[in-house]
Amino acid sequence: MSAISELGRRFEHPGADVPEVESGVGVLLRLSHPAPFARPIKKEIGMKRVLRPVVIVFAAMLIASPGQAVAGMLVPFSATYHEQVTFSPCGATVVCVHARGVGLATHLGAGADVNDAGTVDFATAPCATVQTPFASFIGANGDTITVSLSGTGCPTSVFGLDLLNGTYIVTGGTGRFAGAKGGGSAVGVSQLDTSCFCRATTTLTFTGDVTSPGSLN
Repeated sequence: MSAISELGRRFEHPGADVPEVESGVGVLLRLSHPAPFARPIKKEIGMKRVLRPVVIVFAAMLIASPGQAVAGMLVPFSATYHEQVTFSPCGATVVCVHARGVGLATHLGAGADVNDAGTVDFATAPCATVQTPFASFIGANGDTITVSLSGTGCPTSVFGLDLLNGTYIVTGGTGRFAGAKGGGSAVGVSQLDTSCFCRATTTLTFTGDVTSPGSLN
């Protein structure tokens, strides 16, 4: 018999293990001089009856939902995307960024990234300020992780080649990553097309953590 079944049997028949009272004179004596332990026994039985549904409900929760105890756990995440980036003026010293990339990410597999909300501000030269409030990593099955990014693009000794450094924050997602959290660092290189300064080829690598897939569902 399992521990839970035995516990239920005892609660169903709380008097099963209590000795029977005597008949005749013994009964009269017990009625006129109640044993000092009689009242605590009744109190204990009452407490058992109250605790029984709590114990059963708690046990049922553990059996039905063993994974909920680790819901929201962060796990390592990494991704590398190779992007084709185009620039368009959107301010005196600012260009707007539109990027499409392909690559590979843990938990997502082979997929793509999309960024249509980025900006690069050259007013902070020599290193430009890069901001992206919303970008998406798209998995092979259509699940997505959304992030925001901020960082810098600093020139190197090679004309048109910039080093990218920054951080990212996981802001949500879809599918298994609905409501995801996390974040980490982003590094990469960007080679500007110096014939027009209107596009670039960029490689970005993201390293950090993300909410365990499906743990929030």
